[in-house]
Amino acid sequence: MVLVSRSRIKKLNKQFLKKKTDTDVLSFRISGDCGEIVISAETAAENAGTYGLTVENEILYLIVHGYLHLKNYRDYTEFERNKMFRKQDALFAKLLKASKGA
Repeated sequence: MVLVSRSRIKKLNKQFLKKKTDTDVLSFRISGDCGEIVISAETAAENAGTYGLTVENEILYLIVHGYLHLKNYRDYTEFERNKMFRKQDALFAKLLKASKGA
């Protein structure tokens, strides 16, 4: 996982996905079982305030999102988005619960 600036993730989004906007997280498959998750630190900090999370928990949430993309989950349609976010929220809740027990 790599934290980058908003301008850097915007450049990556344009270069690899042909989108001219910034985003909070990108995932890149490197090989069958390996990938890279890139997160905009600035956007994560803003999202944390918006959603009432700590910055650390927002980054964890984005890591889960990126991980699901690496596992072939997609969020292009409403159906895909709903399926992915249900899984994302469930995994995030498990991670938070596990971290409190540690």
